[in-house]
This record gives sequence, C-alpha cells and structure tokens, in this order.
Amino acid sequence: LTLELSCCKFPPADELPALWMDNRKALLAYIQQVHLGVKGRVFDGSGVPVQDAVVEVKGHQNMCPFRSNQYGEYYRLLLPGTYTFEVRYPDHEVLIETFNIPYGPDRYTALKHDFLLRRKMGAATPPTEPTQANLTTCNYKVNQQGGGAMTGPRWSVLTIGLSLVMLRSLII
Repeated sequence: LTLELSCCKFPPADELPALWMDNRKALLAYIQQVHLGVKGRVFDGSGVPVQDAVVEVKGHQNMCPFRSNQYGEYYRLLLPGTYTFEVRYPDHEVLIETFNIPYGPDRYTALKHDFLLRRKMGAATPPTEPTQANLTTCNYKVNQQGGGAMTGPRWSVLTIGLSLVMLRSLII
C-alpha cells in the first residue's frame, strides 16, 4: 500500500508535521475502513460454536475460503452493500443468507451477524463443546486464535517501506 501525500518523494523532515496535519483526518478515516464488513459466530444445530465452518461470500472470488476460528468467530472485510453468504460445515445443511451491510460515516464497526446451522437428517449426535472439522487450509497457516485469517509471509511492502522511511530519518 502506498499513500502519497506530497509531490516530493522524500520531503524535508521539517515539512512532515504540516503534511501530517493537512492529511490527518483523511488518513485516519482511511485506516478506520478496516472495521467495515461483517463479523459474528457460526453455531451448529444445537447452538455450539463450530471451528472451521466455511463462510463464503457468493459472487466474490474465494481463492482460499475463510473458516471460523475455535470460538466459531468469523470476520469478512466488505464494503457497504447487499451480499449473499454461504456457510458450510460437515453433517449440516448448507446455509445461504442474504443481508445488507449498511453505510454511514459514523459506522466504523462491522455489522454483527451470527449463523445458526441445521443438522442434516441422520447426522451423528451433536457435540456439547466447540467442534472442529477436518479440513485443509490452502497451504496457509490459519490463525485460529485471532479470527481465522490466513497468514503468509511476514514481510509486506508496507513493512519494508516503513522500515526504509525510519532508516532514512535516522540517517538525516
């Protein structure tokens, strides 16, 4: 991610406070966009949270499906609009729900929406504690503690860019 605040690639250090003040509100509003979307929990037919339920947004390319964490929690970063979700979990019926994610400049928080799955007829007796499906995760590690987001290489362009900016400020 590159945000350019000046026509000068490396503005003098004494201009940085003014650049910050000129762009502070816009930058903070941009950062707050990370909270848009929908979050909630996935429960099995008996109300127990399930781990590794697949939560997909229909019509969006899902290269690697998002799975609920050990507490049944999921989070999808989405712009305001109407979306159709498909939730799958072994021995349960596929759940399809459509709902609207509202827009509002004062809404810097994700919409809360829980999914309650229904067991398939003839499925095994439901467990009494959180359960986990035996599913693969697209060769990525899944952070089951923090929401099930896929994690890949640790170094990002932003990390490298910020490191270079900090290094430059130490040299000057």
